Amino acid sequence: MRNIIVVKHAHWRLSRVAGLGLSSVCFVACGTTSTAPGNATTTVAHATTSVQATSTTRVTESTTSTSTTASPVSVTSVPAVSTTTNCHSSQLEFAANVQPMLADQQVSELFRYTNVSSAICTLLGYPGIEFLTSNGQAINTSTVRGGGYPTNFDPGPHLQTLAPGMSVYFYASWSSVPIPGVQDTCNMPVEVQSYAPNDYSPILIPTPFSSTYYWICDAVVPVRVTAVGPENSFLQTNNFFPVDFAADAYSS
Repeated sequence: MRNIIVVKHAHWRLSRVAGLGLSSVCFVACGTTSTAPGNATTTVAHATTSVQATSTTRVTESTTSTSTTASPVSVTSVPAVSTTTNCHSSQLEFAANVQPMLADQQVSELFRYTNVSSAICTLLGYPGIEFLTSNGQAINTSTVRGGGYPTNFDPGPHLQTLAPGMSVYFYASWSSVPIPGVQDTCNMPVEVQSYAPNDYSPILIPTPFSSTYYWICDAVVPVRVTAVGPENSFLQTNNFFPVDFAADAYSS
């Protein structure tokens, strides 16, 4: 009696999910017949593998946002350049008070600078001053900075800005008492020559002096000169005699 073993088709199905997609794997056994000893017929299954793979690809869209931050800008403030210049003699009118102050033969004369130009200019500090005789000779004096009797006033150096038409003032003070044996010759100062602060061009005007009380005697006579200052400072100190700059004869 023959023994015949028949191995029928066997089916294996494997399904699994891997990664992002579904993969189906199918194993199918296909029979092949062979003759075994003892007259047995054996059918051996050869496995044929069929793989059906279905993959799904997921696309992720990435959006990149770029933010730009502006660097802070450093701004340096540059001071404005001033175009105001020192007052030149050509811009100034120089005038003497008609009535000088006199006390104990000590003289204080009030002088004035007025800006007669169309431009703003400045004055700072002490002016120079020189007195001349009737023949144009300079009287031997020395200029000393600071106030003198009888006013004893000096505002000190402060920048004065003169718009067109504005004025500043200063005092010149000296003693008119001759010193016997030293100051034997005295002269009447007929003209006065002034140098505005920081300017080297003189302005010459006649003096209002008409009395020997205003003499300046020979030898080195100190003339004390104040710094230029505003009107209110000087007019408040001039309590001895009235202030009068109206006479054109004593201005440049």
